[in-house]
Amino acid sequence: MHSYTVSQRFFGPVAGVIIAVLILYSYKPNPVMSSYSATAVFLFIACAWLGLSFLNHEQAVQKQVVIVQSAVPAATVSAVCLQWSCLRCCWM
Repeated sequence: MHSYTVSQRFFGPVAGVIIAVLILYSYKPNPVMSSYSATAVFLFIACAWLGLSFLNHEQAVQKQVVIVQSAVPAATVSAVCLQWSCLRCCWM
């Protein structure tokens, strides 16, 4: 987690949400339901971007450890298998 915060990969999604919300709520009149739905869409996109950048942040050695711990033969390791193994390790 420390290496992720030092790399500042979180800055793009967080700054994007803050700027989008400031622009969205700066207009008058501001209808509640449409602004709520637009904010929810912005947050969903930013959270997906933040999650992907966090999962893709690991170094090569960490990827090798995840592959070894996933108990999958090395010949059949694919990108999908690696991502599921990363998620499984995060949930543990």
